[in-house]
Amino acid sequence: MKWKTDIQLPTYDYRISHETPLVTMGSCFSAEVGAKLHDWRLPMAISQGGTLFNPVSICRVIQAAIEARPPNEQKYIQQGAHFFHFDYHSSFYAADEASLRAEIDGFGKELKAKLTQAKVLIITLGTAWIHAFSADNEVVANCHKAPNHLFNKRILSFAELKEAFVMIEKALLAHNPELRLLYTLSPVRHIKEGLIENQQSKSLLRAALGEYIAQTKSADYFPSYEIMMDELRDYRYYKEDMIHPTQQAVDYISDQFAAAFFEPHTIHTIKTWRKLKAALGHRPLHQGREEQIGFLQSVKDKLEKLQPQAAFAADLDLANERIATLSSQAKKPK
Repeated sequence: MKWKTDIQLPTYDYRISHETPLVTMGSCFSAEVGAKLHDWRLPMAISQGGTLFNPVSICRVIQAAIEARPPNEQKYIQQGAHFFHFDYHSSFYAADEASLRAEIDGFGKELKAKLTQAKVLIITLGTAWIHAFSADNEVVANCHKAPNHLFNKRILSFAELKEAFVMIEKALLAHNPELRLLYTLSPVRHIKEGLIENQQSKSLLRAALGEYIAQTKSADYFPSYEIMMDELRDYRYYKEDMIHPTQQAVDYISDQFAAAFFEPHTIHTIKTWRKLKAALGHRPLHQGREEQIGFLQSVKDKLEKLQPQAAFAADLDLANERIATLSSQAKKPK
């Protein structure tokens, strides 16, 4: 008996491996995806720009970085002892405006460099609901707890969404023509606006993405949202807040991602590395030091056979550190 409906994963014309530099941007789900890929030792730059829920704000951050465009001077705000900027997440703050400007400038240079090296940019979209300044209708990335009367809350139109996707591609491909864009809808439910409004938002995002992707060869869509809604359609796959997917759900979606994009040798390497990672974390109770050193040396030898070696350098360093510590303890007089 079949207990669930399976999503038929799209076929993609490229693959991702331990030699594919990746960048993630967008909603909080981008951090979840990025952390999982980083845990598999893929070369990652995770959640660049902090949490950005809508494509207009993502576009603005990308354009500013690539064009070395300074932040809008009118969009700084002081809240308590800190300064923030309405185009950037609250993780960007400083004690004064000049320091914040320097921090944003430094981030822009780093993001530009990462987008230059990247082969794939993964963008997760959270919602089409936005806050815009009442004075000029400019979309903000974060309200930074400013008074409500400064903003109008509305939903981005189909045309605005599609324009944002087109502008993101234009900015990125002018800078890195070989870059591939991979979009996904976050399965996190934005119930602050209401469940009906959340569904309206997700539907708009998906429809605009669908039309945009059909007209370009540089962007693809991965069905994270559909996997959560159809394959994992049960509240046990949500955390206690009934909003965010559990780690089990994130792991399942990540495994589907691997099935869609990884070559068999990449999957084999990850499976081998998982066993070696567990072995590195093992703390035996009844082995002598010489036995422990021999065990760790065996793990180290297997790590050295994994390719590319640069992806597993941190694990090799840990193995060497533990061997050196045990060796120095063994030499101490009793």
